[in-house]
Amino acid sequence: MPLNWRWTAKKLAISAFLIVHLFLVGIINLPASFLRERFFTVAVYYLLPLGLDQAWGMFAPNPVMHAMTLEVLTVDKNGIQRTYTFPKMTDFGVWEAFPKVRYSKFTSSCGEAHKKSYREFAVRHAIRQLKIPADAFPVEADLIYQIIETPPLGEPARDPMLPPIPRSLQQYRFPSMAEVTPS
Repeated sequence: MPLNWRWTAKKLAISAFLIVHLFLVGIINLPASFLRERFFTVAVYYLLPLGLDQAWGMFAPNPVMHAMTLEVLTVDKNGIQRTYTFPKMTDFGVWEAFPKVRYSKFTSSCGEAHKKSYREFAVRHAIRQLKIPADAFPVEADLIYQIIETPPLGEPARDPMLPPIPRSLQQYRFPSMAEVTPS
């Protein structure tokens, strides 16, 4: 029986893809180590846009208990301020929200101290979404968490008219549009 080289090439390509994919999923879930440090950036740029990273803070025994919104406040060289607010689940109906559940996972992940690459990825994305003209650079950007705290069990409900608690996660400065666009 002759060997079909096209079928063999397809099987090899699929196998190579699966090996790389599973390797990167494993990397993003490793604790701090040399291997994770070496391949983390590659894993983030591949897995984040697909929403395939893990946010273990969403699960027991200590799940995230507060409602959070992620925003990027920018100021360009002309002093013009722009704000980009990342989508949140309450922006959508039930059927619209179902495929977008990763938005809240991403917001939660950005708050973790060791996920600096997530925060930088978020700020670059927000600046691109704001469509700031190239001649308005340099741009200062502040990544901000808006947190609405959930009261402890048994305590009275929080006054819904109280504003969220803003917390700056990190500040950035991008000298040019080339710093923001993916290479």
